[in-house]
Amino acid sequence: MLYFNNPPALTADEQKKLQRAVDRYVEQVLKAGGSPFERVRCVHRLVQQNVIFPRLSLSKAGAINVAVLPKTEEGRHYVTAYGALVNERANSYGIARAVDTILCDPRLNIASQLVEGCVIDDELNATMHLWNIVSIRGGSYHVDTAMDILCNPQAMRRTGEPGKPLSTLDNHDLPIIEILVPAYNYCLVSDDIMQGDHFWSLNETPRCLSNYIPASKI
Repeated sequence: MLYFNNPPALTADEQKKLQRAVDRYVEQVLKAGGSPFERVRCVHRLVQQNVIFPRLSLSKAGAINVAVLPKTEEGRHYVTAYGALVNERANSYGIARAVDTILCDPRLNIASQLVEGCVIDDELNATMHLWNIVSIRGGSYHVDTAMDILCNPQAMRRTGEPGKPLSTLDNHDLPIIEILVPAYNYCLVSDDIMQGDHFWSLNETPRCLSNYIPASKI
């Protein structure tokens, strides 16, 4: 059972907003075309380009550990697809749920499941984390969009606060957040790749034995 098994319930208006956001993502993926693999990569890219991992807000709230969330309307949705797709701010739980929601939409119909585990940093600290495993053409693959957001080497400084332009903020108020150039280091990869810095119950997930390499990379 997921740590955040019961995320905040949505009102009817929030449900409509979420569905409109999902529709926009699905339409962009369908417009891009391609195989199921390329559609997964497209979702991975779009979420990276549109969702902020709100590290500064979490830090100020003392909520680096996902067990604690900021006590705000925005903060309570950091673990939901609504937070990622409507508020455009979410931690790994919200990001993985957003990816899952888009991929499992009947118009894409790509099998996806959530995987809860930990990520291990360079100092061997473990942090709870959520990502996806997708199943395509008889194979299974990990997709960790949040990790590609967090580890993107081209990350730049940009405000994570809605409605606040950079020119109004002091330098110390500028959080490090994600850039618009996507990374694919954790997209459609094997157990071997993920075990470099992730830990999870292998016996509870499909075996992911290979990596997807786009034809343009071969």
